[in-house]
Amino acid sequence: MGHESRRHGPLSARAQVLDVSFEPAGTGDCCGREQRRSDPRQLESVQGAVVCLGSAWDTAYTSDEVTAIQAFVNAGGGLFILTDNQGCPIDNVRPVAQAFGTNWGTHSTQTTCGSAFAPHPIFSGVRQVCIVFGIDLIVSAPSVALAWDGQGYAAVSVASHGSGKVVVLSDINALENECVYNGDNLLFGLNVFGWLAGVSITPPPRQTRIYLPFLNRNPA
Repeated sequence: MGHESRRHGPLSARAQVLDVSFEPAGTGDCCGREQRRSDPRQLESVQGAVVCLGSAWDTAYTSDEVTAIQAFVNAGGGLFILTDNQGCPIDNVRPVAQAFGTNWGTHSTQTTCGSAFAPHPIFSGVRQVCIVFGIDLIVSAPSVALAWDGQGYAAVSVASHGSGKVVVLSDINALENECVYNGDNLLFGLNVFGWLAGVSITPPPRQTRIYLPFLNRNPA
């Protein structure tokens, strides 16, 4: 994630470390212009898929693509959806998130570092997750909200669908190379991939993390 010249950051190598194949939804800058979208109908050989905003910068996911992704998750695949703030074409990835019970509203969130999250394996060992500039998630069944930003808006949701799992993150920039060491963002990202793939992970050294002031509040 991050810019093209810095694509090979700590998370980009995680599939190799875990020996788990996660198929990115596009090539090139995940936060920039769309380069190529992988065919969701050809996900049989992977255990997980990443649907990031960059895979749909110019064109929205079609109903056929959404149906294929649903079938992939239902059969046991793991799906990680990363959206962003209102200044980006987030409606283009909305159909994928909606298929699993997560939508988004109109509230963009500024930089927030907090610990308002519910107990879940994706937060194992995590003390703080830092959101850069995302969107509020509107969560309904089968999804559940697990983390909230400093304004009390949902920032992370998860869902079980058939035999598979889904995680939605409200701000793709939280895991880009420039921000992945803020708080426990790196550990959170690794936990997400581990949970989706059904494998355990080794936490990164805590001294590499940058802890920022807490700005969170729990939702009412």
